[in-house]
Amino acid sequence: MAEVEVDTKTGKTKVLKMTLHGDFGTIGSRLAVDGQMYGGLAQGVGLALSEGFYDPAKHQDLISQGFPYIQDITDELEVEYTETYRPSGPFGSCGCAELPLTSPHVSIINAIYNATGVRIFDLPALPEKVLAGLKKLERKEKIESPKYFFGSDMKAEIEEFQKNPIVMPDTIA
Repeated sequence: MAEVEVDTKTGKTKVLKMTLHGDFGTIGSRLAVDGQMYGGLAQGVGLALSEGFYDPAKHQDLISQGFPYIQDITDELEVEYTETYRPSGPFGSCGCAELPLTSPHVSIINAIYNATGVRIFDLPALPEKVLAGLKKLERKEKIESPKYFFGSDMKAEIEEFQKNPIVMPDTIA
């Protein structure tokens, strides 16, 4: 779950609090599981609000790709556990590494929608995207979902990618 604050003049979103609840069976090392959960929540903030790779010539390092700074991650990270014994897992446990990155970005995007009415369909929710959505709503325009490709549509889209591949610059080692 995410709690956010959106500056409606700039479109900048700040995450105020994140809450995660997970069940990994019997927890053998709470410190190790906590590390996975807190790290995944921090990654989710970056994924939702700042990280992107659009131009191989420009985005050659973590900072230019929008890697979040420490001030971008809230101190209010709350992690809760239920421990349901897993009979088929080692000592009643199961894996935990993937869970914290499955939905923080979704909860942040939904929190932006709940706060402003702006639905973001394309991550990250950069301030200019949120601001553009706010302006559309002010003009009483509908925010349209982009076209998603499935089946034969997807085949045509893949063929287009194959005709126009992204070429990495020689400067990347």
